[in-house]
Amino acid sequence: MLFRLLVSLCDLWKSNNRAGKIKLAGEEYNVTFQLIDNDPALTAKIDEANTERYSNSIYFSPMLGKGPVSATAKILPRNE
Repeated sequence: MLFRLLVSLCDLWKSNNRAGKIKLAGEEYNVTFQLIDNDPALTAKIDEANTERYSNSIYFSPMLGKGPVSATAKILPRNE
């Protein structure tokens, strides 16, 4: 799963706290976050998916900005 934040992940990376919990479909999961290298093809796919889903949202335009695009991350399961 990939996600894009409207805020920077700088604090997350500075603290080396690249793990957390997410709630998905009523279940809670322990996960780690992995920044995605700049990949124009992947960025285009994410932008296209966001356009289809969020084009009417007030948050849509900011999601296409340089900051959120550079904060695109992959969510991976964390085994504990």
